[in-house]
Amino acid sequence: MNGPRLLITRPDDEAGRTADAVRAAGFTPLLAPLLAIEALAFTLPAQQPDAILFTSPRAPALLAAVAPALRACPVYSVGPRTTEAAAAAGFTIAAEGQSDGNEILRLVEAQHSHILHPRGEDHIDLTVPAAISLLPVAVYRARPVQQLPAEIAQQLAAGDVLATLLFSPRTARIFADLAAEAGLQPRKLRLVALSANVREAVGGGWGAIEVATAPRLDEAMAAARRLWHGLQHA
Repeated sequence: MNGPRLLITRPDDEAGRTADAVRAAGFTPLLAPLLAIEALAFTLPAQQPDAILFTSPRAPALLAAVAPALRACPVYSVGPRTTEAAAAAGFTIAAEGQSDGNEILRLVEAQHSHILHPRGEDHIDLTVPAAISLLPVAVYRARPVQQLPAEIAQQLAAGDVLATLLFSPRTARIFADLAAEAGLQPRKLRLVALSANVREAVGGGWGAIEVATAPRLDEAMAAARRLWHGLQHA
């Protein structure tokens, strides 16, 4: 028997892994990516970096394809998924951070002076120590979709979806806008947010919002189970 439906809004390159976790947690996945990922043509800064900072698992393969010689640079990555992607692209990992790029920059400011930061076109600015020259370059774009698929909007309107999974502030805002454009009533929709920042970005008026206790996929599934159990015992 299929479990309650969870709507996955992540881009295609992350949706499959998320769908596997949804099934393993006893739910049924529905897919409606809110962002489409596009590789960008890019030019590297003239300054030669002495290290590379990866904050996205999408960036390593794109950088390696254009500048394979940079695999010789020590790499600092944020999170296990980014570390795996960097290793798969042939980079050597010097250290892995668990929170964000700011954490790594603080750790390495005495070791490196010019750090290349391949990233998405839409990004969160980092706090750069004075001793470091950060060399940002956009290597991909995450383009928002224009509307929710009609069949997904119908299932949401009919109450056939337990909750929509929201994993970033940007996709939270996109979902809120597209739901309004589709004529959906927020008070009839339930959400699972990966973090407090995602919860804040999506705004208020929703039927229910459960927030993961840590920004990890397993904790998002735990939040979905809490939401489901709460509805069963309401």
